[in-house]
Amino acid sequence: LDFEHLGVHFTARLLRESGLAAEVGGDGVAIGGASGLSAAPPWAAAAAQACADERARIVQEPTEQPQKLSRQLDKVNKREIVAWVSFEVWVASVASPQQRQRLAEPGRTCSWRPDFEEQAGRSSLLRPLMTKSRQGATLIGEHDRSGHAERGALLEVADSWLAAVPGGSGRGASAHEVSGSLRLYVTHFPCISCIGVISQFACLFPGVSL
Repeated sequence: LDFEHLGVHFTARLLRESGLAAEVGGDGVAIGGASGLSAAPPWAAAAAQACADERARIVQEPTEQPQKLSRQLDKVNKREIVAWVSFEVWVASVASPQQRQRLAEPGRTCSWRPDFEEQAGRSSLLRPLMTKSRQGATLIGEHDRSGHAERGALLEVADSWLAAVPGGSGRGASAHEVSGSLRLYVTHFPCISCIGVISQFACLFPGVSL
């Protein structure tokens, strides 16, 4: 792909009209289980504060790796984007649907995962897209988006759900029945790759209200 995102308006429109997002508003993009739209639902306000605290910590935290020149040309630094996720679901294996296990997360943050970029093939559940990125006045290179905060948060969630059933992590989402709701808040509208990741997550867990 030779474009990185759809912009604020069309990202929000895509999320709403596709049914992926029930709530879009504020400085970030919120995806929640409630129907209708809300500019500032209570859970999103709490998520925004948690993300702000985490973002402040990230900015102040020293990094061992110097920022690449290409990052200086981007409008947003991926290291400063934070995602927040909460959920309440019931997980069971397809073979034993009556033996359900409740899993809940009141809310946790996730930031850029450079280890996912170093091991891009670590998970085949939520595949990222490789896009083009300007690395100089006349130089266009590839932009690895596998470590973005949204993908990291949803991968952690998916892995925890699949691992909840004995032997489940190696059988894939099709061997599981997951129902419930998940909420995702992001401090910046998702890029085109993360929109695809959110869509894949929704397809993997159709019984979960996003």
